[in-house]
This record gives sequence, C-alpha cells and structure tokens, in this order.
Amino acid sequence: MDEAFECREFAKLYRFAGLGQVLVVLDTSGGEKADALVTFQFWPGVEGLGVCSTYLGFMDGESGAAADKAEKFFADLTAEAAERIAGKTAQKIRDDWSLAEDMGHE
Repeated sequence: MDEAFECREFAKLYRFAGLGQVLVVLDTSGGEKADALVTFQFWPGVEGLGVCSTYLGFMDGESGAAADKAEKFFADLTAEAAERIAGKTAQKIRDDWSLAEDMGHE
C-alpha cells in the first residue's frame, strides 16, 4: 500500500436523545442533485417510515469548488448543528405525516 495514502473522513455518526442516530455522509463525487453533497440520514420517529434523508448541495461557482466547500462544511460540522438540521427535518416529516393522516380520515 502506498505510504502517502491518506484515510479521509467521509462519515460521522451521532446519537441524540429524542432523535436517535444521525449519519452524516460527505459525497464529493458529483451527480444529478449537486456537484457535492453532505447527506443527513435519520429515522423521523414515524411508525411505518424507514430511514429518511436530507442533504445540503454544493455547486461549483465563483465562490470556489463544490468539493472544497462541502469538505469544509463537513469538517466544521458540530454535533449541535447536525442535531438541529436532522431534528428540524424530522419534525417537518412528523408534522406533514400527521396532517396527511388527518386528511385521510375526513
């Protein structure tokens, strides 16, 4: 194996009371959604739903390369920020799921 090989961090796993596990993954390979992504995966606390995800997309542009911006965001990401992003998204899913169930019973 090449001695200069650097193992780069690409995932962070957090565990929060009331939210459970949150997996954050850095993807700089590019794709249809964006040039680079930081994805948050979590279970929203709704029976019948599996793991859900949301992402922050980074685009190449005047402010720099998408991969560099995504890597910086990922490196600087705190547990508190991950909890806030995943928690607010999970709450939105729960609220919308509840509304859809209510509409289905009318």
